[in-house]
Amino acid sequence: MIAIPGDRIRHRTRITLASTPVNLTEASLKILLHLIVAQRKGASVHKVDLGAKAEQGFKGISNLRNELRPVLGDIEIICNDYHGNYWFESRVTVGECAVDKLLEIGDKTISDLAKLLQNPPPGPAKKSEGNSKEFPTHRRRR
Repeated sequence: MIAIPGDRIRHRTRITLASTPVNLTEASLKILLHLIVAQRKGASVHKVDLGAKAEQGFKGISNLRNELRPVLGDIEIICNDYHGNYWFESRVTVGECAVDKLLEIGDKTISDLAKLLQNPPPGPAKKSEGNSKEFPTHRRRR
C-alpha cells in the first residue's frame, strides 16, 4: 500500500509505504507519481516519459528503488520488460494522495501528475448502440 500524505521535510516529500514513512527526493517523487498514474490507467510508462534520454541509460528507477529499500528490503514492486517500460506489480495498491500538498511544491511536472491523480482519466468509451431506434431489429433485413 502506497499513500502520499505530501508532508514536506526540507527538500523531500513524505510518502507512506506499508504504513512506514519514507522521504523521497523530488526526482524520485516524479517517477513514483508517473508509475501511480500509469497504474490507474492500467498501462505502463516508458523511460523516455520518465525523463530519460534515448541515447543514455536511465538511473531514475534505480534511485527510487534505493530510496524505498529501507522499507521493502529485497522485495521488488516495480516491474519492467527490459525495453524501457515500467509498471507496479499487481499486488501494489495506491491509497490516498494529498493532491493539494503536491500542488504546493511548485514543480510543474509534479503539479501536472497530481492533477491527473485528482481527475482520473475517463474509462473506456461506451459502445454505440447504432441506429437501433430508427431501425428496430425485427424490421432489419438480414
